[in-house]
Amino acid sequence: MRTLTIFVMLFACGCTQTLPANILIGSNFEQDEADAILSAFDKWEQATGREIIIYRGRYIDADYDFWNMIDNYHVVYKAESPTPATEFFNDWARMKDERDSDIAGFGMLSDIIIYWYTWGEDFDIDTETEHYDVIRAYFLWRLEDLVMHEIGHFLGLGHNDDPDSIMNIHHERHWPEPNYISDRDVDDFCHLYDCP
Repeated sequence: MRTLTIFVMLFACGCTQTLPANILIGSNFEQDEADAILSAFDKWEQATGREIIIYRGRYIDADYDFWNMIDNYHVVYKAESPTPATEFFNDWARMKDERDSDIAGFGMLSDIIIYWYTWGEDFDIDTETEHYDVIRAYFLWRLEDLVMHEIGHFLGLGHNDDPDSIMNIHHERHWPEPNYISDRDVDDFCHLYDCP
C-alpha cells in the first residue's frame, strides 16, 4: 500500500481566535471525513479544557477562493478543483517542499484548506476492494492528524521542533495509535488563551 505523506504550511501571525469559533465543514467531504475533522477539534478541546468550536453544519459553497479569507465564515474546505487561491497556496507548498504531497493542508486564522490528492485517485480502489475498510480507516486517521495540525495554525500557533508536538511538521505518529495533542501543544495554546 502506498504511504500517504503530509505537507503542511503555516500562515499564522501569533493572533488569536475568539473562542469558541463558529465552524462549518465543506459539503464535499464525505460524512466519515467530516467526522474525522470534528474528532480533530474534539482532541484539541479535550487536551486544553476549552471549548474551541461551535459546529454550525456543512458549508454548501465548497470551492475556495481568496474572498473566503474575509467572508466572516470559518470553514474547513476540501479543495478538489483548482482556483486561483488554491493554486497559489499549492504552488507555495511545492516551493517549500520538493516532494509531491498526497494530502496537504493550509491553516490560517480564517479557514483551513485540505488539498485532496489521494483518496479515489492514487489508491484507485472502490468499496469492493479487499481491505477497503482498513485502507479507509488509515486514510481517515491521516486526515485527522493533518487537521489537528492545521487547527493549531487556525488557533494562532506556529511550528516548533518538539518531536512529540502536533505542531512539528515532522512529528511521528504510528497508525493505528490514536492521534493526540502533546503537553507542548497545550502549553503553547495556554500562552495565547486562558486555560482552566
